[in-house]
Amino acid sequence: MSKENYIPEFAKKGVLINPANPQPLIRQNAEKNREWEFQPVADKWYPIAEEIKTTLFDGVFTLEKTSPLPSPPIAIEDMRNYRTLASYRIVPDGYGLNDKLTINAQHFVKKENDWGWDWGGDWGLAETITHELAHEKHKHWGDTPPDHGKYFRNLLLDLGIYCTPNGSHYEVARIK
Repeated sequence: MSKENYIPEFAKKGVLINPANPQPLIRQNAEKNREWEFQPVADKWYPIAEEIKTTLFDGVFTLEKTSPLPSPPIAIEDMRNYRTLASYRIVPDGYGLNDKLTINAQHFVKKENDWGWDWGGDWGLAETITHELAHEKHKHWGDTPPDHGKYFRNLLLDLGIYCTPNGSHYEVARIK
């Protein structure tokens, strides 16, 4: 047996390690961590984001697309640029996480112990989350690299969301 094909006996009894999905544990921590100021936001919006993903993006399957999209971990952090509402991470970050949705904490306003979204309230935040989940669908099922191109804009337009090539929404979303 050549040296490069040699596998030690202890390794032959090993178990193949598949990439883990950390989302359920991250979600559980976010929804339950009373020390985190945005815990009430996570507790409210994780289920809504999951419903948006399931209802609008998992949809009808074809022979090539037989599984639902992954449920992304949701981060709420200061994104430094006030003009950015949220982002969708399509490549691994410093922790090796991809498929991560980050919402810009700068747009949450606290009034009487309740967090609100300063770009259209709950409707505006739901539209923002829908926009980011469209990036996920584009990444996993699109036929072009993920961006704000025609494929992406048509995904949103089918949902009644109007998006420019730079990603800005130029009209209030309309239910079709």
